[in-house]
Formats: sequence, C-alpha cells, structure tokens
Amino acid sequence: MLRRYLISDTDAEFVITKNPARAKANFYIIVLIVIVWYAAIIGSHKSQTSNFVYLFYLAPLLLIPRGLKYLKVGVSSVKIIFSKTRKTIDIPDKGLVEFKAIRKVVIDYPNKNEIDECCLNLILLDGGRIEIDRSDAHFNSEVIQTAKSIAQILEVTVEDKHPYEEKL
Repeated sequence: MLRRYLISDTDAEFVITKNPARAKANFYIIVLIVIVWYAAIIGSHKSQTSNFVYLFYLAPLLLIPRGLKYLKVGVSSVKIIFSKTRKTIDIPDKGLVEFKAIRKVVIDYPNKNEIDECCLNLILLDGGRIEIDRSDAHFNSEVIQTAKSIAQILEVTVEDKHPYEEKL
C-alpha cells in the first residue's frame, strides 16, 4: 500500500511530501478506467442507438480534472516545510505563514453525505483557511496522524468535522 505522505522530522524542520508514487499510481488507474470504458462502449456500439447513449461517451471526461491533479503531484512532488527554528510554514503557491498566525488544524469533508474526500486545513487567526491536502478519505488514520503531528508542532488543537471509528 502506498502512503499518502512521506514525512521527514528533524530538529530543524518537519517536511510533508505528497507521495508522487501514489499520485502516479492513481493517474494510471484513471487512464486505465477511461481506456476500458471507451473500449467497452466502442465494442458494443450499434448504429441504431438512442441519443442518450452518447452521454456514456462523455462520462469519463469527468475524471480528467482529478487525473490532471494526480499527474501534477506525480511529476513535481509537493513539499510543505514547517521550519521549527524560524517558526514558519512554507506552502507551495501560498508562501510563508508564521506559526503564530494559525488557530487550529481541521480535518473537513466537503460533502457531508458522502465522505469520499477529505481536506486537511490550517485555520488562520483572521478566519482564513489554508488547504494542506485534499484527497480521498479511504485512509483517514494517516490524515489524523499527520494532523496530530502538525498540531503538536504548531501548538494548536485539531478539529475533526466527521466521526470515525478511530477518534482523535
């Protein structure tokens, strides 16, 4: 099983790297699904079919944004660096954030009815939100452990917005 994060913890810094091997594997799975989908549709296509069948041709296009996200992470690994000496967090595309600007760490679910996706966020004192990761929620224990580690370094609390079997 491929881990979601590769974590390095030293005296000077705590580094979270989104696992590029996992992202590549997910990208290849999406490509395989699309290929199998179109092979099945083209193989069973008849000239006298309903117009609604053409909607099945478009369905795999919904996977493209997620596939591109996985490809981006797989090609250039994303590193979030928590500098313990400077008390700052270096987040790609967000810049530097000071430890003292963080109020809490939140594990959230965008869709409360289906918990297929979870977000790991930092909530700022001014009410802003910085997203650390948004990914599938199938391995929640890894997200919980990472959230606990981040909260310990930042000396803040963790808020989990959905119940699990495993509690914080």
